[in-house]
Amino acid sequence: MLVRVVLSLTPSFPEPSALYTACKMVRWLSAKLGPTVASRHVARNLLRLLTSCYVGPTRQQFTVSSGESPPLSAGNIYQKRPVLGDIVSGPVLSCLLHIARLYGEPVLTYQYLPYISYLVAPGSASGPSRLNSRKEAGLLAAVTLTQKIIVYLSDTTLMDILPRISHEVLLP
Repeated sequence: MLVRVVLSLTPSFPEPSALYTACKMVRWLSAKLGPTVASRHVARNLLRLLTSCYVGPTRQQFTVSSGESPPLSAGNIYQKRPVLGDIVSGPVLSCLLHIARLYGEPVLTYQYLPYISYLVAPGSASGPSRLNSRKEAGLLAAVTLTQKIIVYLSDTTLMDILPRISHEVLLP
């Protein structure tokens, strides 16, 4: 029920107090439910919501920071300019990272990384799939989530799963 509140609030810019309250409730609920139920019901829906934060052409446009003049479509990977979806996905990422801090690396390695692999995987076995808006949103969500969760992995865990990350995430 509370995940539906966050699902309904996050994509459209809600008032800050309602968003703050919803995130606080999701964090409290995920702590009370325990790792299994929180992963199955809360984190899974938050991962789906993360992709929805980047769907649409307006959510994939670069944002203007305080010292910039607008060509919003111009940018490159080296500038690290945020897109509107990065701003919208902030509360969702904070809830996902809270669950990861609560329950540790197994959430990252057994739930978040397989979901990232799913997002970047080619569409079908019969050949490469076309890049549509939903797939592009999934790729943006996968990159953002990967950047956020890598810092929470220990050195030994990162070295253990590095071949898997390379094969399942970076190569596709």
